[in-house]
Amino acid sequence: MVDKKFASRRFWPNHCCKMHRPELVTGLTELDIAIHTMISLVMSSVWTDIIPTKPSFSGEKKNSIFNCHEIARAWYLHSKKLKYVDGVVGGFGQCKEIEVEGQKQQEIELVWCGHSRLLTPDGAIVDPYPVGAISFGALLIPNCGDYRPYGGGLYVPTEGIVDGSTKQLKPRNVWRRANVLAGLIGEARIFTEKYWSD
Repeated sequence: MVDKKFASRRFWPNHCCKMHRPELVTGLTELDIAIHTMISLVMSSVWTDIIPTKPSFSGEKKNSIFNCHEIARAWYLHSKKLKYVDGVVGGFGQCKEIEVEGQKQQEIELVWCGHSRLLTPDGAIVDPYPVGAISFGALLIPNCGDYRPYGGGLYVPTEGIVDGSTKQLKPRNVWRRANVLAGLIGEARIFTEKYWSD
């Protein structure tokens, strides 16, 4: 699945994580970091195949070719050591001013978005297609420790796909499309390992 020696010396080395965010590393293992590195390298090499060729900056919504549910399943198909998890990810909506007992207070709306992600064998979350973020790599999120409420705690598992934009998708179609992407991932991984090992 992941060559730890290869992954640890490229792109996101272990010592980089330990230097910049030592408080988060306590919730991660070397295997978590190696898996994240490999997924980030491969996703960055297939990125042009899964996003629109002309992204819109005018506010017009453009969808990628693959969604988070298909991407998580594709990685699961590529490596059965990873587990895909369907669910929701939390975020904050609009802040409203309300009056409580004659005093003005801020009320923050908690909103949920249907989202699938990956779990490593050691329990960390790898989000190869994060919601509301521009990233050319996956996010690596500790799922234990003091910082869990601000990372892994925002991801809540549910039964099946829960997303307004994908409700019309049948699970069979999601798996079919995931198989296509798993093939791209396999090809990209071979190229990525060859390129970085030279």
